[in-house]
Amino acid sequence: MNLGPNSGNTSSRSAVSMGIFNGEGYSIWKRRMRATMVAKDLDAHLDADPPPDDNAAVIKARKAYALLIQFIGDDILSTMQTETTAATVWKRLEDQYDKSGKGTVGQMLTRKRLMTVKKTRDVGMREHLDHISKLDSDLRSTGATVSDEDLMVYMLMSLPKEYESTRTAL
Repeated sequence: MNLGPNSGNTSSRSAVSMGIFNGEGYSIWKRRMRATMVAKDLDAHLDADPPPDDNAAVIKARKAYALLIQFIGDDILSTMQTETTAATVWKRLEDQYDKSGKGTVGQMLTRKRLMTVKKTRDVGMREHLDHISKLDSDLRSTGATVSDEDLMVYMLMSLPKEYESTRTAL
C-alpha cells in the first residue's frame, strides 16, 4: 500500500486525510504521521538513528526518512537541508512546532494567523468559527494560553464590515 501524499490510492486513509505539513495543525499532523510510521514499522527511526553496522535498520531508517519528507511542505523542508535522517527531521519539527514554550515558530505563526484571519463572503459563519477554533486549538497545543476574552476579540476582529453593528453591540 502506497502511503505517499500523492498516491492515487484513495482507499488509504493516511494518504487522504493527513496531507502535507505546512506549519499549521502540527499536533494533529504529528499524531497521524507517527501512526503512519507505526503502520509501516518505521516509528523507531523517528526517535533515534540506527547503529551504522546494522544494515537492515539503516535501510528501514532511510525508508522512514523518505516517507517523512513526502509529508512536509516545500517551505519547511527547504529549511532542513542539513537534516538527513528521519530522527533529525522529526527533532527539528518538534523543536520548532511542538509544545516547547513561548516564542516558538509554530506559536508565532499561529498567533499571526489568528490575529489576521478574515471572514469572506464565500465562507459560512459556522465554517469561519470552526477555523478560528482550530487555530485556537493549534495555539494552545504550543503551550500558549489564550483567554476567552482574547478569543472573542479575535473572532470579532475577523468579521467583515456588515457585522459592525454586532461588534459595537458587544
